[in-house]
Amino acid sequence: MFRRALSIFAAVTFVVACFSTVNVSADTVVLGEDESLTSGIPGKGPLRVGQIKKWLESDANHETLDVKLPKGLDAAKANIFIPEDNPMTRAKIELGRQLFFDPRLSSDSTISCASCHHPDKGYGFDTQFGVGVGGQEGNRNSPIAYNRIVSKSQFWDGRADSLEDQAVGPIANAIEMGNTHEACIASIKEIPGYRLQFQKVFGKGGINIDNVGKAIATFERAIVTAPAPYDYYAPIERFEKLFADDLDDLDDDLLERYEDMKADAQEHSMSESAQRGMKLFASKAKCAECHAGANFADEQYHNLGVGMDADEPDWGRHTVTKEEKDKGAFKTPTLRNIALSPPYMHDGSQKTLEEVVEWYNKGGHKNKWLSDKMKALELNDQEKKDLVAFMVEGLTSDFPKVEDSRLPVAATKKKKPNGEPKAAGKKPAAKKQADKKQADNKAAKKEMADAKPAKETAAKKPEADKPAKPVMKDESPKVADAEPVKQPVPAAAPAAKTAAPGFLGVKCDGRVTETAARVTGVYAGGAAEAADLKVGDDIVQVGTVTIANFNDLRSVMTGLKAGDEVLIQVRRDGKMVTTKLTLGAAPQ
Repeated sequence: MFRRALSIFAAVTFVVACFSTVNVSADTVVLGEDESLTSGIPGKGPLRVGQIKKWLESDANHETLDVKLPKGLDAAKANIFIPEDNPMTRAKIELGRQLFFDPRLSSDSTISCASCHHPDKGYGFDTQFGVGVGGQEGNRNSPIAYNRIVSKSQFWDGRADSLEDQAVGPIANAIEMGNTHEACIASIKEIPGYRLQFQKVFGKGGINIDNVGKAIATFERAIVTAPAPYDYYAPIERFEKLFADDLDDLDDDLLERYEDMKADAQEHSMSESAQRGMKLFASKAKCAECHAGANFADEQYHNLGVGMDADEPDWGRHTVTKEEKDKGAFKTPTLRNIALSPPYMHDGSQKTLEEVVEWYNKGGHKNKWLSDKMKALELNDQEKKDLVAFMVEGLTSDFPKVEDSRLPVAATKKKKPNGEPKAAGKKPAAKKQADKKQADNKAAKKEMADAKPAKETAAKKPEADKPAKPVMKDESPKVADAEPVKQPVPAAAPAAKTAAPGFLGVKCDGRVTETAARVTGVYAGGAAEAADLKVGDDIVQVGTVTIANFNDLRSVMTGLKAGDEVLIQVRRDGKMVTTKLTLGAAPQ
């Protein structure tokens, strides 16, 4: 009797610790649940200095946050790593959000952190390798960028000791963002909204590469997965093991908790196949030997044989430690939301979870340094299906809502007395990449200035036996305002000047918006219709040129010819859509 009572007391203590609701105070936030942390400064459109200044005036945005983890992941609270010199605040999270999505940190303003770690791609990307400036490919798959708050070392090989170190590495990587830290800082200093935020968030330190890393790292720590169905089933499994001999003789309090847990699991149900897979995960399949703990990752490095049959294998962790035992070893990734971020493995060689399971089932590729955990599993076809079902159904949950487009506007250009614009403030000294970007911009402007004026391509009075040529009528006033920042995409070189002028096939009204050319009509049979441009789309980018109004669109079209292939970036229902099209000739 005494032993049974003691067992029940211990179990009650365990249940209360694991399943009670987290109480939060005014300065406490539960990551993954408080979406205000990552949803950006309230409002729409590019962030202007006045909006930023008003938001920064609230003391609440500068208070150090006491962060908690959501249900399930909260069991990893002992692993939370927040450096003492980089406490989390709402203002710092928001600054990091902007930097994370801002392509201006790269050498040619085309690549941001989100280019390889996008929310819509499971904070990874769906290509085998990461793609950087100029379309260059790296040699590893983009690692995921969530639940990093419970992980200290970063990258597949663990070469960064913290998120702060990791955040600034890609900026100066020739393949990824192709910039230098000095040129990146020079670009950031040109943006008034950033100058204001860095001063408020970091004080005298202001804008430097260390603070850029701190801000981005703080934002990444706020990206945490919500509870998954597994987090509602696991407590039941543990409870039933504890009370295996007493399930029919529970006191009222324990019985009520047991019923509540079963109700929660029913609300977040998994299929029978997924439930079988959950049991296999920790038993015959041996997944939990490495994918352990609340985040399903042991934070260690293992050689699974992936890529070891190559002529020149990627040595992984060995490149950091130089230790023989670390050859071909790579860090264990979390399996939470794993279904959202294919392809898999450090080299992106496994396209599906089915392929991953088959790799493990065969015991990987034999090599001198293969982990002793890698053994043939002898799973049958149904067991393999069950295991995949568990990862897809049981470990998938929501990410916090994140604003991915609102960025600080560039410095507004002032007008000289004669009407010619001049840049506000002094031009900072930048390194080679910044100089190259300026030279490219000058060359592009000269080419556009030398092109045939748009008015020379306007429609003439139609003859009686010919239909009228569609005309893009300019009804929008010139807007002397800052340009919105979007990730530009390269345009194809213009065709020979003997070709007919290019025809996009849209009507636009620049008066509707000050940050794009809004499509108000699509001509039948034109390039726009073929590319599925729609009425209401906001054209924000044509090739490398940012579009702030209809005049911008008309100007860039002047330099293009029929047959040119261009990439058009539009904003549709709050999302950015990129489409490639071939320009036609204007109807005669």
